[in-house]
Amino acid sequence: MIHRALNICSTYESLAIEFENIRQIGFHNGYSKSFIDTRIGTGLTKFLNPSVTNTSVNMEEEKKKMYIEVPYTGATTKPFTKQLARISEKLRPDLDVRFYAKPPPPVQIHFNTKDPVPKHLQSNVVYSVKCAHCDDFYVGETERQIIRRLWEHGAPKSLFQTNIISLDETNNSLNEENNNIQIENTQVRKMGQHVHKTMRQRATPYPTSENRTEVTIRKSRRPTANNQSTPPFSFIYTGSAISRHINETNHTIDWEHFKLVWRDGNHHKLLTKESLVIQAYQPQLNRTTHSSPMYIFPEGLPQNLIPDPQINH
Repeated sequence: MIHRALNICSTYESLAIEFENIRQIGFHNGYSKSFIDTRIGTGLTKFLNPSVTNTSVNMEEEKKKMYIEVPYTGATTKPFTKQLARISEKLRPDLDVRFYAKPPPPVQIHFNTKDPVPKHLQSNVVYSVKCAHCDDFYVGETERQIIRRLWEHGAPKSLFQTNIISLDETNNSLNEENNNIQIENTQVRKMGQHVHKTMRQRATPYPTSENRTEVTIRKSRRPTANNQSTPPFSFIYTGSAISRHINETNHTIDWEHFKLVWRDGNHHKLLTKESLVIQAYQPQLNRTTHSSPMYIFPEGLPQNLIPDPQINH
């Protein structure tokens, strides 16, 4: 009530009347006259001399805060931090030293508990492959295991075969397992029980003569001199710039020493990183300049900000 009276009253007469009302309210509530007058005096002193309080506040604000990490050792940590706080307050009163406890790091961070993934089995990467006979190279990206993508480019099936299981055998075992599951499901349904199972067929990891796409291109049927239309022709299309380079130059690709340039688990970011590498280094075997629209970096980035596709990262 005293604070409100000091802020609202605009004249000394109104302030004196308000103080008298506060005294009457205090008397009716059992407060002594000395206590009320002391509170009124304290309020007037703070109101008329604000510099005293502001100076103390400014001194506290000027103190530089310092945070110190203390290892957590159980119940003894709290009294230990209190002792450190008293010592720091005596030695450096100009500092506001604050201690916080943190548990020690786990032992696992000092040891590698997982086997490293081989380079050819890593996924979600931007990679580069170089020609063994010239300086031409290719930059691409894949979300699958990189060995599968190299097989699609035309790499031999024997590449890294000693380090991986034959995928043909894996597919055969999966097909046998799926067939057994289908037979069991059929028998269960005949007994009146409904079992819902989802089975996913594994895609063939590399192109063969059986699964390559045969594209037939027909020319326009304009009549010739003999009033005969041009017959259609077909060719095998693999969709790989590396395969086209091999067919045109009879060069071989250094498949074994491919490079891992960048990685990212987000598909859109992975496409953006591939586009940045292509724009920065202009690989000769790439037929496209970018894989996704370059809204943020339409002109690309300088090479000092992009990983070198000729070096493993």
